[in-house]
Amino acid sequence: MNNKIDDSLLLSKYGIYTSRNRNIINGTSLALAMIGFSNSKLFEHDNYKSYVTMTGVFLLIIVALYGWDNVIDYERFVQDADINRNALLIDENSVTNDINTIKMLLTVLTIIIMIILVKFFYK
Repeated sequence: MNNKIDDSLLLSKYGIYTSRNRNIINGTSLALAMIGFSNSKLFEHDNYKSYVTMTGVFLLIIVALYGWDNVIDYERFVQDADINRNALLIDENSVTNDINTIKMLLTVLTIIIMIILVKFFYK
């Protein structure tokens, strides 16, 4: 009996994973732009700066949670599908490296969120 996973399923799951990673990058860029904009001289009151900064931080938190969910879901799929034995088109090493790279970037994003929150609350 052939236990091979359908390659179209693997490729479509990988396509969804990479698409969600692009959404994470776009959301992070938007949130960091908001946080940077809040430090400009365009706002007259500090309250407005605080509102824009916290909106950017909340967006970063949502993006980080979305990213961790994406990575954990894809990693679970890779382990359940046993990519190294059942896949013909996808190399296990490249998938593992991709997952580890995104995990590292999300860890850095989480650290950035913590630094911004500490800076915001301890001015």
